[in-house]
Amino acid sequence: MITPNNPTLPPNDPAVLGNMLVALVELLSRPEEAKKRIAEYSKAYATATEQIQRAQAATVELRQEQAKTLASLDEAKALHTARVNAEREAHDEHCRHRASELDEREKRVAALEAQAEADAAAAARLKADLQRRIRIVSEPMAAA
Repeated sequence: MITPNNPTLPPNDPAVLGNMLVALVELLSRPEEAKKRIAEYSKAYATATEQIQRAQAATVELRQEQAKTLASLDEAKALHTARVNAEREAHDEHCRHRASELDEREKRVAALEAQAEADAAAAARLKADLQRRIRIVSEPMAAA
């Protein structure tokens, strides 16, 4: 059982404390083994500390790379957005120009159609006039 107020203190359980005391007495009764074990613990601590430092350095490096990547993505997104907007504006301008051309063409077609109708009406009048004249000239000849 770990002491609730301070988890770094030894547990309050007498059995656990007894076991710890026995292990400590055994360790102290063999000083060479104690030195060896302390050296192992020290080496393990140094190794763990080194690994923690490497992990922290790697984390810092990773965060820097993430920041660079995000900045690169933001830059690419901005360039892409600018290019899309420019292409859209060029397309819209082309569409406006083409619509203007088509409107002008529609006006010319309407004017030509009106002229064609006027010409057709004039041609019909001329035809009718010519047919009337032919009849006038043909009737006396047919009667003779």
